[in-house]
Amino acid sequence: MNKTTRKTVIKSLLAACAIACAGFTQKAEAAVVSASINNASYIQVKRLVNVSGATNYRLYRNMVNNYKTAKVVYTGKATTVLDTTAALGYKYYYWLAYQKGGRWYLYATGDWGARKLTLTVTRVTSGSRVYVKASVNGYWVNIPWTITLGNKNVCGWTWYKKNPYIGYITGKKRGSCRVTVKFGDTWPVSTSWTVNVR
Repeated sequence: MNKTTRKTVIKSLLAACAIACAGFTQKAEAAVVSASINNASYIQVKRLVNVSGATNYRLYRNMVNNYKTAKVVYTGKATTVLDTTAALGYKYYYWLAYQKGGRWYLYATGDWGARKLTLTVTRVTSGSRVYVKASVNGYWVNIPWTITLGNKNVCGWTWYKKNPYIGYITGKKRGSCRVTVKFGDTWPVSTSWTVNVR
């Protein structure tokens, strides 16, 4: 065995060990799980395969697309799992494993899902100030949700935080500018409107 062939064999063994040494045998197949993005209270994850001879199943979850560092969120035989522990504003990736003959087999192909977000912004104009408060899925959310003001050189506005929930926009110049409020990180929602300062 020459040096090049030896390196190739070693790399193949290390790649296999990433799964096998953790107690898994990797299975490369598509469409074994399906995760939802259309429910506000949870992420619905469906198992799309029924493995002959399997005695149990596990659902793994991660906030990054890497099954090697994913954690178990469900063990059992249900074909549908409701993940109510997923936080608002983030994508979650899911993978399926099954047990057969005392050994676990992991499908390397997964799917991602997220809780559905509905952002509502309440704004009240009082004098030269526009007070802003944001709610997501009906619940008031703390700042830092992010707020972006229009062209500050034109409007001369400034954003201030009044308390954990409410901030306000104020400025000395008159005019109209676009204001955008965004909530969430990897799965954000946003809303925009035009504010008039008179």
